[in-house]
Order: sequence, then C-alpha cells, then structure tokens
Amino acid sequence: MRVETERLEAEEQRLREAEERVLRRMQLIDTDETVRRTQEGLAEAQALEYQNDRWERYMRCDGLPDPLTRQEVTAYLNSWRESPIEVETHLEVMRRTDQVLRVIDDLQRHVRDKAYGDGELSEDMATILQQYQDTQTAKLDVATYNVLTDLRPHIDLETNTVQFCSLGTHISLALWSNCSKNLKNKGYLFQDLGVRFELPKQLMDKDIAVRIMRTEYDHVSKFCRTKKMLDLAEFRAREALSDVILEEDVRLQREQEEAERAAIEKAEREAAEAAAEAAAAAAAAAKEKRRPGFMSAGSSRSASPAKSSVASSPAKSPGGKKKKGKKGKKGKKSKSRSPKRKTATPAPEPEPEPPVVKVASLLMVTDKEEVNLRRYRVIGGLIHFDLLDIPPQPKVVGDWTLRAIDEPQTVRRYAFRADYQPPPPPESQANRRREPEQIEREIRQQEAELQKLIAVSVDLPDTTLWFEPPFFVRWDDERTFWSTEGFYDSRYNEETYVLQSRTLRLGLFGLAVNRFSNLPYQSWAFTPTGVASAELSITAAVATVHLLVQDDLVSLIQVTGGSSDCLEAFYKQPMKPEKLKQVMQRHGLDLFPEEDSYLYIEGSSLKHQPCEKHLYWCMALVGNAYGFSSSRWNLLAGADNLVLQFREMLSEQLQGNPALLLVRPRKTTIVECLETSQAWADAEAPGMPYFADLYHLVEGLGSQEARARLEAAPCTFVDCLHTLFTSTRLLSYS
Repeated sequence: MRVETERLEAEEQRLREAEERVLRRMQLIDTDETVRRTQEGLAEAQALEYQNDRWERYMRCDGLPDPLTRQEVTAYLNSWRESPIEVETHLEVMRRTDQVLRVIDDLQRHVRDKAYGDGELSEDMATILQQYQDTQTAKLDVATYNVLTDLRPHIDLETNTVQFCSLGTHISLALWSNCSKNLKNKGYLFQDLGVRFELPKQLMDKDIAVRIMRTEYDHVSKFCRTKKMLDLAEFRAREALSDVILEEDVRLQREQEEAERAAIEKAEREAAEAAAEAAAAAAAAAKEKRRPGFMSAGSSRSASPAKSSVASSPAKSPGGKKKKGKKGKKGKKSKSRSPKRKTATPAPEPEPEPPVVKVASLLMVTDKEEVNLRRYRVIGGLIHFDLLDIPPQPKVVGDWTLRAIDEPQTVRRYAFRADYQPPPPPESQANRRREPEQIEREIRQQEAELQKLIAVSVDLPDTTLWFEPPFFVRWDDERTFWSTEGFYDSRYNEETYVLQSRTLRLGLFGLAVNRFSNLPYQSWAFTPTGVASAELSITAAVATVHLLVQDDLVSLIQVTGGSSDCLEAFYKQPMKPEKLKQVMQRHGLDLFPEEDSYLYIEGSSLKHQPCEKHLYWCMALVGNAYGFSSSRWNLLAGADNLVLQFREMLSEQLQGNPALLLVRPRKTTIVECLETSQAWADAEAPGMPYFADLYHLVEGLGSQEARARLEAAPCTFVDCLHTLFTSTRLLSYS
C-alpha cells in the first residue's frame, strides 16, 4: 500500500512539474515579448528625441558644433587649434574651456549611447573626442605660459614674490614664485583655492614658478586599466532569465526521460531473465521425470511440491519446517524480478546554481602603488601641481620693451625628485633594543629627512560629499594609473576637512576615496504616484536619497547625511538617469555598484544574476501601479531567493500591510511569512497558483484597475525605471 501511495505521489509530482514547465515557458517568453515591444517603442522615442535635440541646438545659435555632424565637430576643433598664441590669455582660455566642455560632454554621451553606430565613424568620433581633451590641456599650458612671460604685474612688493590667482567655473589657476630667493619665502597659501605648499631649501635658489591649477573634470582616469571590469568568460551571465531557465528545463526533462527509459529497459531485462530462468527450471524438472526409478509410489505426491518450490514458495519438510534449498532460492529470486512495469520516481527539480558566483579571478590584481579604480574613485576634481621654468622676462630699454621668444611657446616643467631616505618599516625594529638617546637621534634624523620633501595641504572642496577620509594619489604617465607612491607623513583633520602630506615630487594630484562607503543599503522604498511618475527613496549606509521619476527623467528631491549641501544646486532638475548617475558620482555619492562590486563590499548578498535582472524588468513593467520596498529577510535568504515587500497602490482593499514576495529563478510567489514575523518561512500563501515571474503574478492576481494602469505606462517611463533599478541593484545590496 505504501509503495503504491509513493508511486501515485511521484506520478502526481511529475505531472505537476511538467505543467509548470509548460507555464514557465509560456510566461517567460511572453514577458520577453513585452520587454521587446517596450524597447522597440523606446527606440522610436529616442530617434524623435535626437531630432528634437538637433533642432533645439540649431535654434540656439551659440556657435557650438552639432555633435552628430563630423564636419562641424572637426571644423570647430581646427579653428581653436589655429588661434594665435597671443590671444590665448588665461581669461580667454577659461571662457573657451567652458564651451568646449559642453562639446566634450555631448561627444561622450553620443559615443556611450552608440549614436554613431559601431563602425568607422564611431572610432573616428572617439578619436576626435580625445583630440578635444588634448587640445584643451595644451591651451591651458599656453595660457599659463603667457602669464609667465611677464610677471611684473603680479609681484607682491611686500614679500617680493609672484602671486597670481584667477578663479573660473571649471578651472582655477594660481602661480607663485620666490623672485628674491629669500629663504623665508618657502611657500604660500592660496586661500581661494584652498591649497598650501612649502618648498624645501634645495628649490629656493631656482628660477622656477609653482603652478596650481584645479580642474572640476577628470580626463585621465579613463586610461586606467582598472577603470573597466575584467572581461572573463566564466563571469558573463546571459541576460534573459528565459535563456537560463528554459534551457535548464530542457536538460532536466531530457534527464528525467532518460531515467524513465532506463528504468523501463531494466524492468524488461529483469523480466526476460526471470522468464529464462523459469524455462530452464521447467526443462530441468521434465528431464528429471524421465530418469529411471523416478516414478515411485510417492512421486505423484512429491511432484507437486517440487514444482511449487520452483515456481513460488519454498517447500515444507514433513516436519513442517521450511526447506531452504537451492531451488527455493531461485524461486524467491524469480518472484523479485517480476515483469511488472516500474514507474521512475522523478527527483525534485533543483534550483539552478547562480550563473554568476563570486569569481576570485575577477578581483583586479594591481601593483603595490597602483590605485584600483574598481574599489576607489578620484573625486573633487584634479590638481595640477607643477614646477615650471620661468621664461625670459621682458626688458625695458627707453621706449622699447624687448622680449625673448621661446620655442615652443608653452610651459617647460622643472624636473625635481627629493633625495629622501624613508625610515625603516616598524616591523624591522620590533625586536631591536634601542637606547633613549638612539631613539631621539633617529627622530631628529627623520625630521631632517622630511624637510627635504615638498609639503602640500588641500582643503577638501565643498562641491563634493566626503563620507570617509580621502588620500592623495599622483598620476603616473608612464604606467597610466593613479599611484600612491611618494607620499609620506599624511594626515587628515576630520573637523576642518583638510588633507596634508609630504611628497617626493609634484605632478597631477587627485583625491581618492572608497567608492562604496554608502553600500550596502539599509533600506529602500519605491512608490508609484501616477501613470508615469513615481518616487524612490534609498537609505544608504550614511546618506539618504529621495528621487522623483517623471516619464523618462529623474530629479533629486533631497539628499541628507553628507558633509555639505553641494547637491542642492541639482534639486528638482529633471535629467536622464545616466546624467543623474554622473552627477551623483562626480559629487562623491556613488550608489551604483557594477557587476564585480560585490568583491569590494562587505555585507552584500549577491543574487542570481539573470533572475535579478529579469525581476527589475518586471518591477519596471508594473511600477506605475505597485509599490515595492526592502525586506529584512532578503540578506540571508540566499542567492536564489529574492525577497521584497510589495502591494498594489490603486485598490483600497489591497492597501493594507504589504505582502512578502519571494522571487526564485523558476517561480514567483507570495509567502505567508510577514515582515514582522518572528522567523523566516517560505511556505506559500494558501491557494497560490503557479507564476513564473512577477509580471504574470500581477496579471493573474491584480485588480482590473491596476491592469488598466499597466497598459497605459509609457515605454519611456518603463525604461527609466528599469535603468534606475539595474543601476542601483537594490536586491543584491540590501
């Protein structure tokens, strides 16, 4: 009876799984088709948007080139290149830079969006973009040179030093020189720039100037090899969940059919063997009958038990005991190999392993001094800290002013590297006994060594949010990466936001910080407010961000928890999600982890990648009628279990406590467990039918009003939500 019950249960499970496979295939393909239609509508909307952008640019008549027209872009660049050196004053170059940066931003956006296609034109425009950046840097050097050619207007008569400072929107330029070679004039504080420096004695008698140029942009980090994630074949996850799950379903079904076929073949083979054994036993019995003396008086009575012992149960001896003879064993074996057809018990379908696991080889291996931009980011602009040769100064002879012309007419950098002997590492002196006099002597020697270095101090700009202490990095031109080499005695004042250090040499400096100081998230909540509007609130590790989505644009509503209010200037300014991401990252608020970021973030719960990406599409498709929020059960639920709260925001009877949604690669369901429950349980709510994903769960259980609202969602709004969800990756980092 028990065997029959198990067989029926196995058969019922097999039929149920087969039915779910059919539904899963239909529903996932249907969702993919809905996404495809959304993307087609989006492509049409983007084409119209590009046309409108070009018309608006044409009507502005601001003299800037159309970034989609190669001839205009190159003509503008060549015109700037050929402008006479005499007119390249620092004010003119700063003004022109403000315009050029707008062109560079447009070119970067179109290259990123592949507006030029994937062919030769795209490569040409990327090259032209780099030429714009190189030309802009060269023009700044020319403007600096033009100031250096005549320092007379900038000499401070009280200190007899050159002091020049000019502030701009994107560039600020300062120059200093010790004209009198007075040893007391070691350095200077440019208060408007927030930069202080002090030179060692070795540089006091040199005809050099110190240039400090702060830029609000970064044109070099893109050259770092750590800027992009490693492209490893073992990490590449297929985008569509249907590609992963349906392929897995086919494989499991094939394995199940093979198991059933093998079981049937085995049963038939055992039945054939049993029949052969029975035939052999019958032949042996017949042969025994024909032997002489076999037909005795008791033979007719003993023949029946003999046949019985072969065919069924063991014979009994006259004393009533079971006689376990050889033939009895054969009979028992024959019974166990009955030709009855067996039904294979299907194994429960396992959830597929996450296609993206924590791949150790994704961890970027760097040199000792190399800054890994997978973990860190250079923010707050860049500081060009240079020692420059002073060109020949003009001489006044009567009514004449004589000038010597240098070739080339640009700055020449003065090479300097301090002859500094760093102290031995602490571990080398841990077990060495030293006298107090020796310790004092070593301290004085170290202080003397530090005086050989260039001292720099920087006020952290209030245009950036600082959540952790930054550190100095220098650009290495030869190896094309940011380096920490050559910085000593670094200190940070958390109250005044001042970073100071001593360095072997100057160059292009940056301020590096941990990219993920605000991850993982503490909580998040998404709420629809209209057919094409919604709000997203994210409480990160330190900061809290409130966003408003309206059609295809996103606005910052409020940011709290930062070191300054630098993002207030962007409040209620609608922009594309990609632009919002750039603005937030540039100002130090990075809530946009990439696919390998989990390697550098403690406490994250990396989820099944195709399942998570598919869920974000489903959330975007239903996002104008359903609200979502984080769940405390998600973190420890495992890679294959994505847990979040959700509820319909239209029907009043459904606006009570939010339900818990459990999303798995093969199934999406509502569980009985609540956010306030004492313990996690994945038992389904009573009467829940099968759904492959969130989109079909909503279609099956949602109200009529909600389904009507979903149909009215613009494709641009859906795409905007999808971009936000995939950029912030709320499920893997909460």
